[in-house]
Amino acid sequence: MTRKVTDTDLPRVQLDLDAPAPAPAPDDELRSRLASAERLAAALFEGSLLPIVLLDESLRVLRANAAYCAFLGRSGDELAGADLLDLTHPADVAKSSRAMQQMLAGAASAVVEKRYLRPDGSAVWGRVRGSIMEGDDGRKVLLGVVEDIGETKQHEARLRFDVLHDPLTRLPNRTLVLDRLDQALHDAMESRQLVAVLHCDLDRLRVVNEVHGHAVGDEYLRAVARRIESALRDHDMVGRLGGDEFAVVAERVSTPTEVLGLTGRILDAVRQPLRIGSATLAPSLSIGIAYCQRASQTAEQVLADADAALNAAKRSGRGSWRLFEDGQRTWTSEHLALRTRVGAALTHGELELHYQPIVRLSDRATVGYEALLRWRHPERGLLTPESFLDVIVDSEYETPVTDWVINQATADAAHWPDGSAPTISINLTVFQLARTDLPRVVTAALARSGLPATSLIVEVTEDRFLERAEGVSQLSRLRALGVRIAIDDFGTGFAGLGYVQRLPIDTIKIDRSFVSLLPSHATSGHIVRAIFDLATACNLRVVAEGVETDEQLTALTGHGVGLAQGHLFGRAAPIGSYATD
Repeated sequence: MTRKVTDTDLPRVQLDLDAPAPAPAPDDELRSRLASAERLAAALFEGSLLPIVLLDESLRVLRANAAYCAFLGRSGDELAGADLLDLTHPADVAKSSRAMQQMLAGAASAVVEKRYLRPDGSAVWGRVRGSIMEGDDGRKVLLGVVEDIGETKQHEARLRFDVLHDPLTRLPNRTLVLDRLDQALHDAMESRQLVAVLHCDLDRLRVVNEVHGHAVGDEYLRAVARRIESALRDHDMVGRLGGDEFAVVAERVSTPTEVLGLTGRILDAVRQPLRIGSATLAPSLSIGIAYCQRASQTAEQVLADADAALNAAKRSGRGSWRLFEDGQRTWTSEHLALRTRVGAALTHGELELHYQPIVRLSDRATVGYEALLRWRHPERGLLTPESFLDVIVDSEYETPVTDWVINQATADAAHWPDGSAPTISINLTVFQLARTDLPRVVTAALARSGLPATSLIVEVTEDRFLERAEGVSQLSRLRALGVRIAIDDFGTGFAGLGYVQRLPIDTIKIDRSFVSLLPSHATSGHIVRAIFDLATACNLRVVAEGVETDEQLTALTGHGVGLAQGHLFGRAAPIGSYATD
């Protein structure tokens, strides 16, 4: 018979739950620690705020953390197996590859700044710190830790932009223009194409600043800069050299005709009327053009040639252009030498006023004098305005020289050698007339000298400025003082009946270009007669300029002109020449 086994028949086992567990084998402990370390490394890799990537020896992505995926705007699946160089901006592929290869060749680490490409084509800047590791299979693994330096690069770009660009117009500045021109000259030697520089000067910016204020003047500059840009070809560049000067670098030019076409487009674009606030302006440019003529020319030399051509354009009349010629360089050198001495001329008393008589034709009696500026230069002798006026106009010396002329002319007239205190005419440019302090300067000069205001005549060449409200207002202020106003060189500009009627003027002076052709040139005779009739209708005096022959005098008398000046009656002479015996 079989007996049933019960619990009492099983061996009893005493369990001590507090007893220590048996020590693991050494291999188990190592595996455990390695597993913990791997879990920690994985957690640090995935949780790092810094983008991290692992690459194999062929520079393909083995693993990328979440921050790296977010940095590149791609998922982990997209990045898995991707070629690092395909993720790199083309401009930075070479240096990125070079740094990786250096590490694979034995370098312990490398640092490279590069741009990565995102799927939308945008680029992000990173500073990559790479190091080399060995994988389980003995192959090398590249570890890249990336620092986002986008803001730093943007700041550097802003600083670099500010260093190389004009803060007002945001155009390239002189440094960048010269750098671009230097590169264009180098490229032209290889391509055998022309390079041209257009040196552009914005006419009468100082008038705009004086009349309308610098805020309007700044917007005026910005508007002109945009207009110049609009006329350029795709590969041309315009920069601001400073003040009222711009430079256009025209490269890849096949024929000079292309440059002349570009010049015409720029002039046309700029000269369109411009309204800024309540001011209506009529901008114009003077342009000097120079080509690179020899391989040895530097950027500075080509720009200097364009500047010489610009000076020639300004001498020939505003709003025009000139090509560079060798003789212009000599003139520019002399021009600069004169400019550096203007301050000394004022300080050392080298400026003089000479006076040319204005006579009544009926009896040849002198009725007044025109004050004409002269410069007794210590090396070059007595200079007439044709030699130096361009040095002064639109420069920092224009205001002090104008003040000197006003004060000297009124003092001379008040103390004329024969005691007559004759009528004296002085010439002012449009900028000088536009000065808001001009009435105060004139008032002070008259008070110091004691000369009656009616004995002073201000002559101004006809100009569009005189048509505008501010021009009329300034003339009216002078007239309110008692000063008389004359329009000089009448007939050479745009003036008409309506223009003359609106201005508070007393005298019209017929330009010498019409007088010189009398009596043989019938058209000039008709013009002189028309000017006289216009002046008579407006109750204005008429003075003919540049009378040199008796035949001209007879013709003028026949056309009704009653006053004249010119070499026939006497050349301009110092005040001492009019002393009575």
